[in-house]
Amino acid sequence: MCTTKGCGAQSGAGSVNIAYSCNTTESISAYVVDADGTHSSTSSASATTAGCQYFETVGGVTSTFTNEMNESGTGPTIAKYQTVQVTCRTTGMAVPDGNTWWYRIASSPWNNAYYASADAFYNDGATSGSLSGTPFFDPAVPVC
Repeated sequence: MCTTKGCGAQSGAGSVNIAYSCNTTESISAYVVDADGTHSSTSSASATTAGCQYFETVGGVTSTFTNEMNESGTGPTIAKYQTVQVTCRTTGMAVPDGNTWWYRIASSPWNNAYYASADAFYNDGATSGSLSGTPFFDPAVPVC
């Protein structure tokens, strides 16, 4: 089964910039132990931020849609080589090479209301060059 654009064709030259960041919960506890070995006090703190941010770059002007199942509800296009934040990936209408993966676009002006075919993105950290031979989707991006 073909899982890359161009099915094994060499991808073009370009820079690599894998961009995603996840926020986590960090907890710290400090104990004061007296000279006799007894625990006399505890201090703790934690900070929590949820979610991850995933950034993907398109290889050409890319259409967006409110409905990824039938490419309806046309939205603003994504400019060639533009990097956008994506929330997650889902399956939808197959594009000509058979790729059915779509990204929900978080960046403004799409604001999680529009989808773009993952086929239009490099999906491997590249930000320029040919899309031929690049993966159908970035496995780091979670399923919606």
